[in-house]
Amino acid sequence: MVYDLAILDTERDIDDEAAWGIISDRRAAKQSAEVRRLGLLQLLRWQEQVKMQHAVTESEAKRSRTTDHAGTASPPGGLRRPEQALGERQPRRRPCCRA
Repeated sequence: MVYDLAILDTERDIDDEAAWGIISDRRAAKQSAEVRRLGLLQLLRWQEQVKMQHAVTESEAKRSRTTDHAGTASPPGGLRRPEQALGERQPRRRPCCRA
């Protein structure tokens, strides 16, 4: 019996990535998904900021509606402070020195 030595050449002449482009397609899909996710995150943050600003503006408007002309907030239920119940008149003060 005679044995022949077989030499296997493991180098391939075919460039699989160039032929099918599987890796580049996967990389492009991951990149587009990441861009979409970041865009959605930015949109959600912007919407939240707009809602927060709207709530602040709304509360300021409500506060200005409940503020009387003197610039102080009126108590709940429309009750007035004692000095306001008197017609907001302050007693006249006499001069301390007589001329």
